[in-house]
Amino acid sequence: MIKQSSDKINKLTFLEQEKAIKRYSKEDKNGVAVIELTK
Repeated sequence: MIKQSSDKINKLTFLEQEKAIKRYSKEDKNGVAVIELTK
């Protein structure tokens, strides 16, 4: 159950990460985007 729940969270956060990258890619690909990914 732990692995399943973590997989779901990873999938959701992955989509959020893509949105964050697209959102902040214009400002700083390796700065702001990375910070958003780690949150």
